Amino acid sequence: MSLDSDLTIAAHKFNPGASSDKAEKLLDQLRHVGKIGPTWWDVGAERYRQMRLNGETPTPKPTILPQGRDILIPSREAGRKIPCRLFYPSHSSRDGVKGVFLHFHGGGWVLMSEATSDPLLQFYADVSDCVALSVGYRLAPEHPFPAAPEDCFDVAEYIVEHGGREFGGSLRFIGGESAGAQMSVMTTFQLFRSRPTFSLPGGLVLNFGVYDLSLLPSAFTLKKPAMLDRDIMGQFHKAFLPARPPAECKDASVSPLYEQLEDFRMGNGDSRLPKALFICGTADPLLDDSVFMSVKWMMAGAEAILKIYEGAPHSFIAFSAETSDEARRAKADVKTFLSEQVNGR
Repeated sequence: MSLDSDLTIAAHKFNPGASSDKAEKLLDQLRHVGKIGPTWWDVGAERYRQMRLNGETPTPKPTILPQGRDILIPSREAGRKIPCRLFYPSHSSRDGVKGVFLHFHGGGWVLMSEATSDPLLQFYADVSDCVALSVGYRLAPEHPFPAAPEDCFDVAEYIVEHGGREFGGSLRFIGGESAGAQMSVMTTFQLFRSRPTFSLPGGLVLNFGVYDLSLLPSAFTLKKPAMLDRDIMGQFHKAFLPARPPAECKDASVSPLYEQLEDFRMGNGDSRLPKALFICGTADPLLDDSVFMSVKWMMAGAEAILKIYEGAPHSFIAFSAETSDEARRAKADVKTFLSEQVNGR
């Protein structure tokens, strides 16, 4: 009789030879593009953001969809409002939505905005039958920590209070990419703390998140990264946390991996934490973040699904299905997760 492990993982997905020739070719192309300047820290964040919108950087110009609605939500500061972008499902009216999918964009707390993820937002709205609302939180280095998470908290609290009246449904899902996944988790914790009866019935969609700003081993050991590497992460970190070096980031205020998840257990021992879908590729230096965080989620008594995609780099879910088979598979998995959560299967 063999001894079974209390934790299992699909180890074959982490085999260096597991990625397809198509995925490896894409990685080589991305590494080449990554060498084409300028960088945002060379020209300044504000100028680089505008260059990106103008299509003057190696990354593709964001696609703006005409059906997106720009709205403003009050912040905790009198007279200041937070820009947000709203999408309704293509196949239903406001009266037919089943809730709100609250979205936080990626970009290392420095780049991108509520208006740079339109196709992904429409996808979330369509497959969840929810309103997808993306938050234009304040960006570093102009607005370092805690500006960005405070804006995320403020919008989340507003939706909890006014979602049904303003958008046709209550808060059902929270999700984001990279830094947006970090803030999704932190916002969920904040809502649990501020509202003893709060629950998130749909769950979390967490794409290649950063959960330990002191950096985990994969940030050091990944060979030939594409899209993101340790040097780029260092530049983002300096902008977001200018007074706190990475070695001083092992606390839950910035690194949700260090949150006391046991604090979210109920009296009967069950976890209040929602079901969470963690997505990451094996060519992402943040791979360990998703692996570690998903395991901690399960250790705390909550349900987590970890999906790993062979040879997928950071930010891969934004690629087209024609460009990346891994992006196509990831979106299919997100669709399954969201539809099952909405329909109770």
